[in-house]
Parts: sequence; structure tokens; C-alpha cells
Amino acid sequence: MTKNKIVLLWGFAAGLAACSTDTPAPTVVAEAPPEVAKETENTVDGPIIAKVETGQVFEQAAPLMDLADPGELQGKTPAQVQTIMGEPDLVRRDGSMQVMLFETNQCVLDVVFYESSVGEHFRASAISARSRDGKDVDAVQCLETMSNRAAGR
Repeated sequence: MTKNKIVLLWGFAAGLAACSTDTPAPTVVAEAPPEVAKETENTVDGPIIAKVETGQVFEQAAPLMDLADPGELQGKTPAQVQTIMGEPDLVRRDGSMQVMLFETNQCVLDVVFYESSVGEHFRASAISARSRDGKDVDAVQCLETMSNRAAGR
């Protein structure tokens, strides 16, 4: 190695060593303004006791099922459809599409949602009904069996 290269390496090493320090970061202490720091007066005589209820805080809303025409689901969000129909038996999501399946012993109601653009809410855009063996059935009749399903859950 030449003398210039050795000097250059030593200079580089010294520069790196200067970057690492063992000194701790400065401590910053902020004091609260006097109007915030003053103590508040307790105006209640005796101890303050709060009763806390335990158990289920949120109850799942019962399905409304006042739907006469499956077309009324068009344009609704998944949450709105669940409020009307109850919990789906299956939810599948693929990219900008989501499908909810609602099943009874007689039929399956498919509600297909699409996301019009990234970040937008999914909206129901296709509703179809089929028998358990896959044949098309009348969606209104299938929906009538769904009201029995919601009542039985």
C-alpha cells in the first residue's frame, strides 16, 4: 500500500469514529403553565365510587328482514346488508369484489359487492338466488325463506 492510501484510510476511520459519541441526548423538561398545574377542588363529600357493569357491552342487532324485494339491496354497503339480512354464512373477498352468501335449507342468496374505486365502500351490485343444488330460483321466494332463517337464528 502506498503512503497516500494509508493516510486516506486513517482519515476515513477517524472521521467515522468522530460520528459515534457516548454522550447521552439532552433531557428536555417542560413545565405546565400555572393555570393548568393548579389543583382542582373536590366538591363531593366522601369517596367517589363508580359502578362498572361487566358482561357483553354490545349486542348484535337482530336482522330487520322487512325486505320484500331483493332489488332493495342494490347499492347498499356490506354493513347495511348485514343489518337487514343478519350474519352471512360465507363472505369471500377477491380484490375489488366481495360476495356474501345467505343460506337456508331451500336456497342460497348471493349478494355481490364491488368497490367502484380504491378506498370507496363496497356496494351491492348483483343479487341472485339458487337452489342448494345450483339451479336458478326466484329471488323473492328465496328471500321469503330468509325471513324464516333470520327468525330461527
